[in-house]
Amino acid sequence: MKPITCILTHSTCYRGTTRGRPVGVLWHDTGAGNPWLKRYVQPWEGEANYDSLIALLGKNRYGNDWNHVEIQKGVNAFIGKLADGSVATVQTLGWLQRPWGCGTGRYGSCNGSPEVERSPFWIQFEICDDGYRSAEYFRDVYREGVALTAFLCKKYDIDPNGTVTYAGQRVPTVLCHHDSWTYGLGSDHADVLTWFGKFGKTMADVRADVKKELEGKDMTEAETRELVQKLLAPYAKTAEVEAKLKRFAQTATVEKLLRDYATPAEVSRRIEAAKRMIPDLADAPSWMRPELKTLLEVGAINGGTEGKPDDVNLPFETARAAVISMRYTDAFLKKEDR
Repeated sequence: MKPITCILTHSTCYRGTTRGRPVGVLWHDTGAGNPWLKRYVQPWEGEANYDSLIALLGKNRYGNDWNHVEIQKGVNAFIGKLADGSVATVQTLGWLQRPWGCGTGRYGSCNGSPEVERSPFWIQFEICDDGYRSAEYFRDVYREGVALTAFLCKKYDIDPNGTVTYAGQRVPTVLCHHDSWTYGLGSDHADVLTWFGKFGKTMADVRADVKKELEGKDMTEAETRELVQKLLAPYAKTAEVEAKLKRFAQTATVEKLLRDYATPAEVSRRIEAAKRMIPDLADAPSWMRPELKTLLEVGAINGGTEGKPDDVNLPFETARAAVISMRYTDAFLKKEDR
């Protein structure tokens, strides 16, 4: 989980809030049945990275996103669909900026207080819901939310199973909008419990999964199979992956093999290897882009995604070898011409 940054610099929240001290993380869902990030998150026209962010997010042609002074609310991040349909996190406020997210209850607010210097507050994010329909989409945004929460817990030394004393009571460090209301620290909203309940999840599950993410515990067989599928996906068609997984699952040693595969060290190694992939020309280091561009143009490499001419989809080491080989060949041919 690596957040995309699109700070909503023209929102009233960004311009009017104060900095605080994060003590927890609070989950919301938008409750609007619109999973697209572009509905809420848009850069301001004229900003240096406007074009690249619009390409990622898509264009909100109705102008009803949250980057306007008329919007009297704001959160630190959103989770939802990018223009290409993939799920991602977009940071929309600084992590130390107090959000205007959960409103106020009878004892105060998890947003923190503008009157208190370095006021304790809960970093907050919205998940763009799809009308609570798709189990697959819920799974993806739930995992993204867990990853974001783990990232923030690690960054600010927050125990996901802990509590803090706030407004005279002990409040969980990880909670949702509805929880904030029950503690008298937010407005009366049901999110995220209505959505989570439909798919068998609770905030207790969130805390446990965040803890597991932080500790790097062994994955279950189902989780491991899914990781295998993702790692194999760039190299084989889905049907082929499924066939291999089915054959693998029928072997007598599957349980032991899965346990070995799912050790924290092995999972970390494979995840780091996957991170070294170069999915697109724009993701390649600048020093190798000219050669990769030429190789793509002549068809020497092809990432395999139809309609994406800049699709590289090569491991970094393979791409580097291709570039070095091309430079050597060019130098050799020039020498022969002399």
